[in-house]
Order: sequence, then C-alpha cells, then structure tokens
Amino acid sequence: MIPSLPQRQAATLADALLRRILNKEQGLEDDVLEESLLGGQDGAADIVEGYKAMVVDGVRAGLTAAKLERALKKQGENGDDTNDAMVDSIVQVWRKYEGKIAEKVIEESVLGTLLKDVRWRTDVTVKTKAIDDANVPSGLIQATLVNGEDLEKERVLQFRVDAHGLTKLAEQVDAVDAVINSKGGAR
Repeated sequence: MIPSLPQRQAATLADALLRRILNKEQGLEDDVLEESLLGGQDGAADIVEGYKAMVVDGVRAGLTAAKLERALKKQGENGDDTNDAMVDSIVQVWRKYEGKIAEKVIEESVLGTLLKDVRWRTDVTVKTKAIDDANVPSGLIQATLVNGEDLEKERVLQFRVDAHGLTKLAEQVDAVDAVINSKGGAR
C-alpha cells in the first residue's frame, strides 16, 4: 500500500526513487527525500518506505505502466487511500522510465551476471522404490552467480545431472571454450 500524496509530490517521489534505483543517482537517500520532498512531516519515513516498496517491487517485476496503473487503481478500490490524480502522476513518471525498467530486469536476471564459483559432488542413490534407480550415480552441481555491478549480491543455482546430462553440459562448455579461444579470449 502506498500512502496518498498530492499529485506533484507523488510524481516527484516516484521519480527520485526510480532515478536512485535505475541510475544509481547519489543524494537521494531516504532521509534526504523525507526532508526535501516531504518537509520532514509526521509519517514521512513511512511514506518514503511505502513508495520505495512500490517502486522496487514494480522494477523487479518489470511492470509496464499499464500494469502498474491497474495495480494502483485496484489498491484504491480496496480502500487504500490512493486517488486517481496521484495514480496518474506516478504512472506518467513510470512511462518515462519504462525502457530502463525493462533493461534493469534483464540485467538483474541474466545479463551482467558473472560466474563466481562452481562446486560439485557425486551422489549415488542407495535406497529407492525403483530398483533401476539404485546405485546410479549423478552429479550435483552448484554455481554461484554474482551481479556484475554488485558483487556482494550472490545467487546460487543448484542442479542434478545424470551421465547423459553431464556429457551434454561438458560438450556445451567445450563449445563455448573453443569459440572464446578462437576469438583470442584470455584464460
């Protein structure tokens, strides 16, 4: 739920938060926004927090302006204190950044992700109801991924492969290795 604000304040706050998230703009910390945009009024921290949650969730979900508008209007229908003018102003700001929002979603999901570490182990199923599955080894692979811009933010991907899957994985890694080395890539 986002708290109700006058149209201009709602647009300015949404714009500042989007600039901070998408452009990594400095000087737009919560306390600065509370004071400069809201004059340090009572509940300013809650207002900024509510808008920040809306903006962050919207960016992570890759919401289009139309989807954001529907979500905000639905909040208003559910009794939250959003109003049409406020929603319109936020959606107008959102449209301005829609391309960058889509880029950010892609960047954080796939592009810009680096492989930090790979670990593996073998596993042999000893006890199973299906006799054919008993004593069949498989590999457990864990890849640690980091965002290229924020190396502290890690994601861990874990998966199991059988002998056939491991062969396919090795073939694909060899193919990538061959292309990179043919282009003069460093090891």
